[in-house]
Amino acid sequence: MLRKVSTFLIIIIFFTSASTIPNRFGMNGLALGSSAPDFNLTDLNGHSVSLSSHKGKIILVDFWASWCGPCREMNEDMLDVYPKYHPLGFEIVSISLDKKKEKLLEAIEEIQIPWKLHLSDWKEWESPIVKTYQVDALPTSYLLNENGSIIAINPAVYDIEKLLKKYLLNTSRAFPLSSSNYIYFSKSSAYQIKTMDDKEVFKGKDSFINLEKFEVGNYNLFYDGKVDAIKKTKPKYILENIRMTDENHVFFTIESDFEVFSSSGLVIKRGKGISINLKDLPKGDYYVSVNDYVTKVSK
Repeated sequence: MLRKVSTFLIIIIFFTSASTIPNRFGMNGLALGSSAPDFNLTDLNGHSVSLSSHKGKIILVDFWASWCGPCREMNEDMLDVYPKYHPLGFEIVSISLDKKKEKLLEAIEEIQIPWKLHLSDWKEWESPIVKTYQVDALPTSYLLNENGSIIAINPAVYDIEKLLKKYLLNTSRAFPLSSSNYIYFSKSSAYQIKTMDDKEVFKGKDSFINLEKFEVGNYNLFYDGKVDAIKKTKPKYILENIRMTDENHVFFTIESDFEVFSSSGLVIKRGKGISINLKDLPKGDYYVSVNDYVTKVSK
Protein backbone atom coordinates (compact mmCIF):
# COMPACT_ATOMS: atom_id res chain seq x y z
CA MET A 1 0.00 0.00 0.00
CA LEU A 2 1.35 3.41 -0.93
CA ARG A 3 0.85 6.28 1.50
CA LYS A 4 0.74 10.02 1.08
CA VAL A 5 3.70 11.15 3.17
CA SER A 6 4.09 14.51 4.88
CA THR A 7 6.00 15.84 7.89
CA PHE A 8 2.71 16.10 9.75
CA LEU A 9 1.92 12.46 9.04
CA ILE A 10 5.37 11.35 10.15
CA ILE A 11 4.83 13.13 13.47
CA ILE A 12 1.48 11.41 13.89
CA ILE A 13 3.01 8.02 13.16
CA PHE A 14 5.76 8.69 15.69
CA PHE A 15 3.27 9.27 18.50
CA THR A 16 0.39 7.06 17.35
CA SER A 17 0.10 3.41 16.43
CA ALA A 18 -1.06 2.65 12.87
CA SER A 19 -4.32 1.18 14.13
CA THR A 20 -5.47 4.62 15.34
CA ILE A 21 -4.84 6.59 12.15
CA PRO A 22 -8.44 7.58 11.29
CA ASN A 23 -8.29 7.68 7.48
CA ARG A 24 -6.82 4.24 6.97
CA PHE A 25 -9.45 2.49 9.05
CA GLY A 26 -12.59 4.37 8.07
CA MET A 27 -13.14 6.27 11.32
CA ASN A 28 -14.60 9.79 11.65
CA GLY A 29 -17.91 8.77 10.09
CA LEU A 30 -16.95 6.28 7.37
CA ALA A 31 -17.37 3.20 9.51
CA LEU A 32 -18.95 -0.16 8.73
CA GLY A 33 -22.70 0.27 8.43
CA SER A 34 -22.55 3.99 7.67
CA SER A 35 -23.81 5.45 4.40
CA ALA A 36 -21.22 6.19 1.74
CA PRO A 37 -21.25 9.91 0.81
CA ASP A 38 -22.66 10.68 -2.61
CA PHE A 39 -20.45 12.41 -5.18
CA ASN A 40 -20.33 13.65 -8.76
CA LEU A 41 -17.17 13.12 -10.77
CA THR A 42 -16.32 13.17 -14.46
CA ASP A 43 -15.78 9.96 -16.42
CA LEU A 44 -13.31 9.49 -19.27
CA ASN A 45 -15.86 10.82 -21.77
CA GLY A 46 -16.43 14.01 -19.83
CA HIS A 47 -19.82 12.99 -18.44
CA SER A 48 -20.78 13.66 -14.82
CA VAL A 49 -21.41 10.44 -12.86
CA SER A 50 -22.88 10.23 -9.37
CA LEU A 51 -22.59 7.36 -6.92
CA SER A 52 -26.34 7.52 -6.22
CA SER A 53 -27.16 6.84 -9.88
CA HIS A 54 -25.82 3.31 -9.35
CA LYS A 55 -27.65 2.62 -6.11
CA GLY A 56 -29.29 -0.80 -6.13
CA LYS A 57 -26.04 -2.62 -6.92
CA ILE A 58 -23.23 -4.00 -4.80
CA ILE A 59 -20.52 -1.41 -5.48
CA LEU A 60 -16.78 -1.36 -4.89
CA VAL A 61 -15.58 2.26 -4.68
CA ASP A 62 -11.86 1.93 -5.40
CA PHE A 63 -9.30 4.73 -5.13
CA TRP A 64 -6.16 4.09 -7.14
CA ALA A 65 -3.61 5.61 -9.55
CA SER A 66 -1.67 4.40 -12.56
CA TRP A 67 1.65 4.86 -10.72
CA CYS A 68 0.54 2.76 -7.71
CA GLY A 69 1.94 -0.78 -7.95
CA PRO A 70 -0.34 -2.36 -5.29
CA CYS A 71 -3.33 -0.71 -6.99
CA ARG A 72 -2.48 -2.27 -10.30
CA GLU A 73 -2.05 -5.67 -8.65
CA MET A 74 -5.48 -5.39 -7.03
CA ASN A 75 -7.08 -4.48 -10.35
CA GLU A 76 -5.38 -7.45 -11.98
CA ASP A 77 -6.75 -9.73 -9.25
CA MET A 78 -10.25 -8.34 -9.82
CA LEU A 79 -10.14 -9.35 -13.50
CA ASP A 80 -11.37 -12.83 -12.57
CA VAL A 81 -13.95 -11.62 -10.05
CA TYR A 82 -15.70 -8.87 -12.02
CA PRO A 83 -17.03 -10.95 -14.97
CA LYS A 84 -18.54 -13.54 -12.61
CA TYR A 85 -20.52 -11.12 -10.46
CA HIS A 86 -21.17 -8.10 -12.67
CA PRO A 87 -24.21 -9.74 -14.37
CA LEU A 88 -25.69 -10.37 -10.92
CA GLY A 89 -25.49 -6.75 -9.79
CA PHE A 90 -21.84 -6.01 -8.91
CA GLU A 91 -20.16 -2.81 -10.11
CA ILE A 92 -16.74 -1.23 -9.63
CA VAL A 93 -16.39 2.55 -9.50
CA SER A 94 -12.70 3.38 -9.92
CA ILE A 95 -11.60 6.84 -8.79
CA SER A 96 -8.17 7.81 -10.04
CA LEU A 97 -5.74 10.14 -8.26
CA ASP A 98 -3.80 10.57 -11.49
CA LYS A 99 -3.01 14.05 -12.71
CA LYS A 100 -2.92 13.19 -16.41
CA LYS A 101 -5.68 11.37 -18.28
CA GLU A 102 -3.18 9.83 -20.69
CA LYS A 103 -1.41 7.92 -17.89
CA LEU A 104 -4.70 6.52 -16.63
CA LEU A 105 -5.74 5.43 -20.12
CA GLU A 106 -2.40 3.68 -20.59
CA ALA A 107 -2.83 1.77 -17.32
CA ILE A 108 -6.40 0.73 -18.16
CA GLU A 109 -5.20 -0.57 -21.53
CA GLU A 110 -2.17 -2.37 -20.09
CA ILE A 111 -4.19 -4.13 -17.38
CA GLN A 112 -7.16 -4.69 -19.74
CA ILE A 113 -9.66 -3.45 -17.14
CA PRO A 114 -13.19 -4.39 -18.29
CA TRP A 115 -15.30 -2.13 -16.02
CA LYS A 116 -16.23 1.24 -17.51
CA LEU A 117 -16.70 3.56 -14.53
CA HIS A 118 -13.36 5.37 -14.32
CA LEU A 119 -13.73 8.76 -12.65
CA SER A 120 -11.40 11.61 -11.72
CA ASP A 121 -11.12 15.37 -11.34
CA TRP A 122 -7.35 15.16 -12.02
CA LYS A 123 -6.46 16.96 -8.78
CA GLU A 124 -4.57 14.05 -7.23
CA TRP A 125 -4.39 14.35 -3.41
CA GLU A 126 -5.99 17.80 -3.54
CA SER A 127 -9.29 16.39 -4.78
CA PRO A 128 -12.19 17.11 -2.39
CA ILE A 129 -13.26 13.46 -2.57
CA VAL A 130 -9.94 12.44 -0.97
CA LYS A 131 -10.99 14.30 2.16
CA THR A 132 -14.62 13.13 1.96
CA TYR A 133 -13.57 9.47 1.76
CA GLN A 134 -10.62 9.87 4.15
CA VAL A 135 -8.06 8.56 1.66
CA ASP A 136 -4.48 8.71 2.93
CA ALA A 137 -3.16 5.63 1.18
CA LEU A 138 -3.54 3.78 -2.10
CA PRO A 139 -5.31 1.57 -2.76
CA THR A 140 -8.25 2.51 -0.55
CA SER A 141 -11.61 0.88 -1.18
CA TYR A 142 -15.12 0.63 0.24
CA LEU A 143 -17.59 -2.14 -0.58
CA LEU A 144 -21.22 -0.95 -0.46
CA ASN A 145 -24.46 -2.90 -0.33
CA GLU A 146 -27.47 -2.11 -2.52
CA ASN A 147 -28.62 0.61 -0.11
CA GLY A 148 -25.28 2.41 -0.18
CA SER A 149 -24.15 1.26 3.28
CA ILE A 150 -20.50 0.32 3.82
CA ILE A 151 -20.07 -3.42 4.34
CA ALA A 152 -16.26 -3.60 4.08
CA ILE A 153 -13.34 -1.16 4.25
CA ASN A 154 -10.16 -2.00 2.34
CA PRO A 155 -11.17 -5.65 1.83
CA ALA A 156 -8.76 -8.07 0.20
CA VAL A 157 -9.88 -9.57 -3.11
CA TYR A 158 -10.63 -12.86 -1.33
CA ASP A 159 -12.92 -11.06 1.11
CA ILE A 160 -14.62 -9.13 -1.71
CA GLU A 161 -15.54 -12.39 -3.44
CA LYS A 162 -16.68 -13.91 -0.17
CA LEU A 163 -19.04 -10.97 0.42
CA LEU A 164 -20.25 -11.03 -3.19
CA LYS A 165 -21.22 -14.68 -2.79
CA LYS A 166 -23.14 -13.77 0.35
CA TYR A 167 -24.99 -10.77 -1.07
CA LEU A 168 -25.48 -11.97 -4.64
CA LEU A 169 -25.90 -15.73 -4.28
CA ASN A 170 -27.10 -16.40 -0.75
CA THR A 171 -29.28 -13.42 0.17
CA SER A 172 -33.04 -13.70 -0.36
CA ARG A 173 -34.53 -10.63 -2.03
CA ALA A 174 -37.95 -9.48 -3.24
CA PHE A 175 -37.99 -7.29 -6.35
CA PRO A 176 -39.14 -4.88 -7.59
CA LEU A 177 -40.86 -3.38 -4.56
CA SER A 178 -43.24 -1.31 -6.70
CA SER A 179 -45.21 -3.20 -9.33
CA SER A 180 -48.57 -3.37 -11.06
CA ASN A 181 -48.39 -7.11 -11.74
CA TYR A 182 -45.62 -9.27 -10.25
CA ILE A 183 -43.06 -9.27 -7.48
CA TYR A 184 -40.32 -11.91 -7.77
CA PHE A 185 -38.03 -13.57 -5.22
CA SER A 186 -34.37 -14.37 -5.79
CA LYS A 187 -35.13 -17.64 -3.98
CA SER A 188 -38.46 -19.41 -3.62
CA SER A 189 -39.85 -18.18 -0.31
CA ALA A 190 -42.74 -18.57 2.07
CA TYR A 191 -44.32 -15.14 2.41
CA GLN A 192 -47.11 -13.19 4.03
CA ILE A 193 -48.64 -9.91 2.86
CA LYS A 194 -50.29 -7.53 5.30
CA THR A 195 -51.93 -4.14 4.99
CA MET A 196 -50.22 -1.20 6.65
CA ASP A 197 -52.57 -1.63 9.63
CA ASP A 198 -51.35 -5.24 10.04
CA LYS A 199 -54.24 -7.17 8.47
CA GLU A 200 -53.22 -10.28 6.52
CA VAL A 201 -54.42 -10.24 2.91
CA PHE A 202 -52.45 -13.13 1.40
CA LYS A 203 -49.81 -15.75 2.10
CA GLY A 204 -48.11 -18.49 0.15
CA LYS A 205 -44.82 -19.99 -0.99
CA ASP A 206 -43.40 -19.44 -4.48
CA SER A 207 -40.74 -17.68 -6.54
CA PHE A 208 -43.14 -14.82 -7.37
CA ILE A 209 -46.31 -13.06 -6.22
CA ASN A 210 -49.14 -12.12 -8.58
CA LEU A 211 -50.40 -8.69 -7.54
CA GLU A 212 -52.96 -8.27 -10.32
CA LYS A 213 -55.96 -8.88 -8.02
CA PHE A 214 -54.63 -6.71 -5.19
CA GLU A 215 -56.06 -3.27 -4.58
CA VAL A 216 -53.76 -0.38 -5.43
CA GLY A 217 -51.90 0.70 -2.31
CA ASN A 218 -49.08 0.00 0.14
CA TYR A 219 -48.43 -3.30 1.90
CA ASN A 220 -45.84 -5.03 4.05
CA LEU A 221 -44.25 -8.19 2.68
CA PHE A 222 -42.85 -10.68 5.22
CA TYR A 223 -40.46 -13.40 4.00
CA ASP A 224 -37.36 -15.24 5.21
CA GLY A 225 -37.21 -13.20 8.41
CA LYS A 226 -37.36 -9.93 6.49
CA VAL A 227 -40.02 -7.32 5.88
CA ASP A 228 -40.19 -5.00 2.86
CA ALA A 229 -42.63 -2.21 2.15
CA ILE A 230 -44.17 -2.93 -1.27
CA LYS A 231 -46.55 -0.96 -3.47
CA LYS A 232 -49.22 -2.20 -5.89
CA THR A 233 -49.62 0.42 -8.63
CA LYS A 234 -52.05 0.91 -11.49
CA PRO A 235 -51.14 -1.10 -14.61
CA LYS A 236 -49.80 0.95 -17.52
CA TYR A 237 -48.61 -1.80 -19.87
CA ILE A 238 -49.71 -5.14 -21.15
CA LEU A 239 -47.39 -8.04 -21.89
CA GLU A 240 -47.52 -7.61 -25.66
CA ASN A 241 -46.02 -4.11 -25.35
CA ILE A 242 -42.77 -5.39 -23.78
CA ARG A 243 -41.00 -8.00 -25.87
CA MET A 244 -37.63 -9.23 -27.10
CA THR A 245 -37.14 -8.13 -30.72
CA ASP A 246 -33.94 -10.18 -31.03
CA GLU A 247 -31.57 -11.96 -28.66
CA ASN A 248 -30.13 -8.69 -27.33
CA HIS A 249 -32.92 -6.09 -27.32
CA VAL A 250 -36.10 -5.53 -25.31
CA PHE A 251 -38.58 -3.19 -27.00
CA PHE A 252 -41.57 -1.23 -25.67
CA THR A 253 -43.82 1.11 -27.60
CA ILE A 254 -43.65 4.30 -25.50
CA GLU A 255 -40.55 6.07 -24.18
CA SER A 256 -40.45 5.05 -20.54
CA ASP A 257 -38.29 4.73 -17.45
CA PHE A 258 -37.01 1.19 -17.03
CA GLU A 259 -34.98 -1.03 -14.73
CA VAL A 260 -33.43 -4.42 -15.42
CA PHE A 261 -33.00 -6.81 -12.49
CA SER A 262 -30.69 -9.79 -12.29
CA SER A 263 -31.77 -13.16 -10.92
CA SER A 264 -30.28 -12.06 -7.58
CA GLY A 265 -32.82 -9.22 -7.46
CA LEU A 266 -30.44 -6.30 -7.95
CA VAL A 267 -30.70 -3.52 -10.53
CA ILE A 268 -28.12 -4.03 -13.27
CA LYS A 269 -29.43 -1.43 -15.73
CA ARG A 270 -31.69 1.60 -15.51
CA GLY A 271 -32.53 4.37 -17.91
CA LYS A 272 -35.17 5.86 -20.18
CA GLY A 273 -36.04 5.05 -23.80
CA ILE A 274 -38.04 2.72 -26.01
CA SER A 275 -35.63 -0.22 -25.90
CA ILE A 276 -33.00 -1.89 -23.72
CA ASN A 277 -29.74 -3.33 -25.02
CA LEU A 278 -28.76 -6.54 -23.22
CA LYS A 279 -25.77 -7.25 -25.45
CA ASP A 280 -23.26 -6.83 -22.61
CA LEU A 281 -25.03 -9.42 -20.44
CA PRO A 282 -24.49 -13.19 -20.59
CA LYS A 283 -27.26 -15.61 -21.45
CA GLY A 284 -29.80 -16.07 -18.70
CA ASP A 285 -33.05 -14.81 -17.20
CA TYR A 286 -33.62 -11.13 -16.44
CA TYR A 287 -36.55 -9.10 -15.17
CA VAL A 288 -37.54 -5.88 -16.91
CA SER A 289 -39.67 -3.29 -15.12
CA VAL A 290 -41.17 -0.60 -17.36
CA ASN A 291 -43.29 1.93 -15.50
CA ASP A 292 -43.90 -0.70 -12.79
CA TYR A 293 -44.98 -3.42 -15.26
CA VAL A 294 -42.60 -6.38 -14.82
CA THR A 295 -41.74 -8.93 -17.48
CA LYS A 296 -39.34 -11.86 -17.25
CA VAL A 297 -37.12 -12.14 -20.36
CA SER A 298 -34.60 -14.79 -21.36
CA LYS A 299 -31.51 -13.99 -23.37
